[in-house]
Amino acid sequence: MPLVLPLLAGVFAANTVLVNAQIPLYKSFVGKQFTDGFFFYTDRDPANGVVNYVSQSTAESDGLVSWTDSTFKMAADSTKDSESGKGRNSVRLVSREEFGDGV
Repeated sequence: MPLVLPLLAGVFAANTVLVNAQIPLYKSFVGKQFTDGFFFYTDRDPANGVVNYVSQSTAESDGLVSWTDSTFKMAADSTKDSESGKGRNSVRLVSREEFGDGV
């Protein structure tokens, strides 16, 4: 039993180090720059859901995306009914970059 306590203390000490570790920021997208890092997916839903993915211009005119100098807002359509089984207009963003590591 005396061996268990030192091992547990080592585990807690290791966890404390991990909790305090900081991951450096790799990319930052602020305001309109957000759209530079992503593209608007407009194909059919790969999961066969009832949704209509729209372009950036449609998303802007429908009020689904907006920005200021320091913010980017993406919202869901809650005002229009779906058209002929296509589903409501929606935004699906895909990164222009692939990331190998992440949290």
